[in-house]
Amino acid sequence: MPELGETKRGREIGIKDGSLYIWAACVDCGKERWVRLKKGRQPTSILCHPCSMKRANYHGHPKRELNHRWKGGRLTDMDGYISILLPTDSFFLSMATNRGYVLEHRLVVAKKLGRCLHPWEIVHHLNGIRGDNRAENLALTMTQYHEKYTLENALKKRIQLLEKQNKQLKEATNGN
Repeated sequence: MPELGETKRGREIGIKDGSLYIWAACVDCGKERWVRLKKGRQPTSILCHPCSMKRANYHGHPKRELNHRWKGGRLTDMDGYISILLPTDSFFLSMATNRGYVLEHRLVVAKKLGRCLHPWEIVHHLNGIRGDNRAENLALTMTQYHEKYTLENALKKRIQLLEKQNKQLKEATNGN
């Protein structure tokens, strides 16, 4: 029987790959087994399979803080919006998704108002930066007004760009 901490190559212990393995014990139940080393330094798992399944959700992935990708309940989506995981006893839980996350900008405004937001209420980022969730950068609006805000911001940016280009053209013609 190998001793705890002993390392061997996979071929030496009957595994086809040449990766490095360590004889380790599960931190929950103490069951000893061979565990592959990640990048040759740290074990890929500190739990045996039965113990890891006890701690996992129905997809088999480790729950929240046990998952190696856990970031403290704060997610940023591809569009730049930030979501926050709410505790199960939160007053604002009715605003959350079925996974318990709520968009941070909606949560900031709801806390400022002291009530949950209705689904038809829209929170607009005044400066257009979706990750900037300061209370002074957020405005509560409804769909028809939000479209006006968005169009207004796009037009302001376009005007600034055209003014800059106009200035550059004037400087170029005055220089000749």
